[in-house]
Amino acid sequence: MKKFFLFLLLVPAMLVQAATQITCAEARSYALSVSANNELYNGGEMYMVQGYVTYIQTPWNSGYKNVSFWVADTENGGKVIQAYRCVANTEADAPNVGALVRVTGKLTKYNTTPEFAQGCTCEMLTIAEDPVNLGPKTIAEFINLANTKDTCVLTGVVTSITDSDRGRFYIADNTGSIYVFGMANFSSYGIEAGDTLTLQGVYSLYGSTPEVVGAQYISHVQPAAEVPVTGSLRVCAQNLQNYYFNPNTGRGDYTQAEIAAKTRKIVNAMLDIDADIYAFCEVEAKPIVLQQLADSMNAHAGARGRYVPVSDNIDQDWAADKDYNIKSGFIYRTDKVATVGNNTGAVSGNGYYAHTMRLQAFRQLSDGEKLVVSMNHFKAKDSSEDAGEAQRQTNATNLLSALNKVNADPDILILGDLNCQVGETPITMIINAGYEEQLLKYNANAWSHCWGNGELIDHVFANASMAGQIVNAYVKHVSAYKCNSAVSSSQSWSDHDPYVVEINLSAPAIPETPCEDIDATYLTSGMEPMTSTNNIWHWDSNGYVKAQRSGGVTDYMFTPVLNMNGMSSASISFQHTHKFAGTPSEELTLWVTPDFQGDVESSTWHQLTISPYAANTNWTFVNVSIDVPVAYLGPNTVFAFKYMSTASNFAAWEIKNLHITAECAEGPGAKMENINEQKSAQKILRQGQIIIIRSGVAYTITGQRL
Repeated sequence: MKKFFLFLLLVPAMLVQAATQITCAEARSYALSVSANNELYNGGEMYMVQGYVTYIQTPWNSGYKNVSFWVADTENGGKVIQAYRCVANTEADAPNVGALVRVTGKLTKYNTTPEFAQGCTCEMLTIAEDPVNLGPKTIAEFINLANTKDTCVLTGVVTSITDSDRGRFYIADNTGSIYVFGMANFSSYGIEAGDTLTLQGVYSLYGSTPEVVGAQYISHVQPAAEVPVTGSLRVCAQNLQNYYFNPNTGRGDYTQAEIAAKTRKIVNAMLDIDADIYAFCEVEAKPIVLQQLADSMNAHAGARGRYVPVSDNIDQDWAADKDYNIKSGFIYRTDKVATVGNNTGAVSGNGYYAHTMRLQAFRQLSDGEKLVVSMNHFKAKDSSEDAGEAQRQTNATNLLSALNKVNADPDILILGDLNCQVGETPITMIINAGYEEQLLKYNANAWSHCWGNGELIDHVFANASMAGQIVNAYVKHVSAYKCNSAVSSSQSWSDHDPYVVEINLSAPAIPETPCEDIDATYLTSGMEPMTSTNNIWHWDSNGYVKAQRSGGVTDYMFTPVLNMNGMSSASISFQHTHKFAGTPSEELTLWVTPDFQGDVESSTWHQLTISPYAANTNWTFVNVSIDVPVAYLGPNTVFAFKYMSTASNFAAWEIKNLHITAECAEGPGAKMENINEQKSAQKILRQGQIIIIRSGVAYTITGQRL
């Protein structure tokens, strides 16, 4: 069936073959996949992209009346696909950099340049003219609208397939049926008659018969698809197995066409899972990779800006050790969650898989509840079963150390390809730190990776507060085909399957508990140093913590959060010494806040007078004891040692044997009011201890007053 449609472009009354709408990134991949210069992709089929002009290759030529320029899906997307000698009858018809355009033509390449072939056409758009997605419609509504510009989302049962290679088929719902004239890559989705398919497309007429053109796949389900238990928040994670944007630069060599095909499969699977947070590992350590994946997800979902990658400032240049060229990262739904704080790593600088252990806090928009998601990739095994065991144990140590310093929220979710199973030492280390495996909790036979037989090396771990809010965790067996006869190699994009966590975030109920006096000791031999803002404070093997740094820097070392609300008295004592200070009372100081909010700037601080200071000429420790004014105490009390260096002075300050005491005003065991029916608590994590603040009083997660 041969068809022509009338499009108003820069060439008046030009009859153009119906074009399939794709993204600029897809156009690039298709063009580069042809085997010879100037060979047309897919037999010369017409394709259409909408994007921004990023570079003028050849200005408008008045003799030939054409112009060459580059287009990308985003305004700063760089050179993605070239419109070569695009028709422009006048100079005013030639676009400038930054213009929003729609380019239609045939795809090819010249050497390594992907391009729309000579004679392609260009339509300049404004935001008002930009096609929009009108959202879900019944088939009857779609036909009645007769809107030939904007896209709609249709869901129906595939009643018959007339051409699987070109993606031509009929769908029907309870309001009618319609013919779909072409869906790109239809055969790769495994769609069969009887499946319920969701797509987006544009209305068109063939003669007097309505049809769908420019169809883009969104998702499909088989008639007997199992629906798992769901929560209010869904998190999905997967090892994407060497997912690179640039060909032949990864740990595995892939062509541009293979990367494009892989991207399509990932996008289809992720949209079908419909998560709020996506966590990926084994992707190229460049910002463009997850940005392009998010752009493709938005394009296929018909929702601009819905999916956004988390910025991580990782832009790794090529490294001889290819393990440095991969990272872990996140994509999230902007209408469901928001990020809290910066994306951080469990290790910095050199380390095994230096960019693959990433932490990010998220806030659920519906109620403000938060969680911390940690996506990881531990050192892989090779032909020797024990190869990399020491590195994986180092990975586990670094991860747990980083999580112990998290203060955004106490609800912690550990995800990732840990390259070992339950029973191996790195997993045992995580379990012993108080984390519970969730995939095995909900399915004792769960597996995620195929190595001869199915094995569970991808994991979901949750601490106690997080585990109580998880309602389901499961593996989606859609990619690891070697252990799954229902999946073919052509459908696979990774040897790992994606896995999903269903969560209902909520604040915990806190029971009634008595007041207790405080008698706490810190900074003695064998104890970990306390949290600091810039990591200048560190533990010295001689039995003290020390700070020294030149260059005019400042660093605060915090105690854990202490509930001193209603205390009748409190004191703090320690031993310290210092040398090389200019004015010790200005450069080496002690502060206290009753309302610590997780950072220096958001809290109210009061200075405590240190007396005596040391001689500043030797390393003799002196004893300090300070009575803390009751007015400085509160439910979220934190003491902070503030170190400052100047351009000319950079003292060395050493502290040990810190002791804090406080007595309850009403005596030990005094009861407080019932708080179970009060509003949600504020939750803070300090030095591995979950602190819950409710009605101005602090408790542990089990309800013990601090």
